[in-house]
Amino acid sequence: MSTTDIVVFVGVAAAAAMLLRLASANKPDSAQPSVPAYLPPDPLPTEPPQKPVPPVGHELGLPFDPDLVAQEIGAGEDRPTIQNYFFKRTRLDETPPDPHVFLDDFTMLLRTVDGHRFTAEYTIATPEGLRRLIDDKHYKYIQGNGMLIFPRYDLDAILRAVTELQFAAYSDDPGGEELIDSDETSEPATEDDDRR
Repeated sequence: MSTTDIVVFVGVAAAAAMLLRLASANKPDSAQPSVPAYLPPDPLPTEPPQKPVPPVGHELGLPFDPDLVAQEIGAGEDRPTIQNYFFKRTRLDETPPDPHVFLDDFTMLLRTVDGHRFTAEYTIATPEGLRRLIDDKHYKYIQGNGMLIFPRYDLDAILRAVTELQFAAYSDDPGGEELIDSDETSEPATEDDDRR
């Protein structure tokens, strides 16, 4: 074989290899997958829509002037300021379906004049709310410390009562007027009342 034959043979072999490579690259079931020049980013995972966060007290404000409440009960200038308030389960911007059946934990955040922050926590209930709790949980009794009972759910009355209770500790007359509000008028005691 002459040099010319070798060159022709190598050229034909190279051309055949190149044609085979081009032919296999254009087939869809090609052994070597082609990689696109640009890969799109993975789509962001979609999160289910969340309920809007319920408003808290500092967003809604108070339905009364705390300074007037402080004056009414004789609280001094060193009384705390109300920073926030909220229920554990009840939204402040919604009235419960039945205002006579209510039971929830209430928290009020306060700050003293020297910057100390503290919380006041109460269980707020109606008589019917307590009865349902006793019936549903089969309780024999409920202990009542830190519990405020209202005839029906009334956010304004709840806020005022908790505010009065907190301000009373800063009153000029801490042993003075009782904070229980009653619509009933009591009659004067008689001698017969002493025997009971």
